[in-house]
Amino acid sequence: LRVYDNECLLTAKKIISKKDIKDADEFEVNVSNFKEARKLLELLGFKLIRKLEKNRVSYVLNNVKFEFDKPKEKVPCFLEIEAKDKKTLEKYVKLLGYRMSQTNTFTYSDVLQHYGVLR
Repeated sequence: LRVYDNECLLTAKKIISKKDIKDADEFEVNVSNFKEARKLLELLGFKLIRKLEKNRVSYVLNNVKFEFDKPKEKVPCFLEIEAKDKKTLEKYVKLLGYRMSQTNTFTYSDVLQHYGVLR
């Protein structure tokens, strides 16, 4: 359950692979009321295990999304790049002056674990 400015989204992700790149199916639906959506999730048996806050700045270039995240936790700012396929992702990683060997397939939780915020 996510809140962006005045927009509330219910999001589900299914990780398909984290081998070379993180490949996931993502489904989102707008919900009109955060509190009611949270109640619905709880009625369905979901339990709140973690509340995370971060500042995100997003850019799009040629249908490639660049998202700079700065967690509220003591973690450095990081960049997530979303592209339609591995070849396109590699092109934009290179365009930014990096090699694929300098990237990782971390989820947000993986980032927090890497920096010792989550155990």
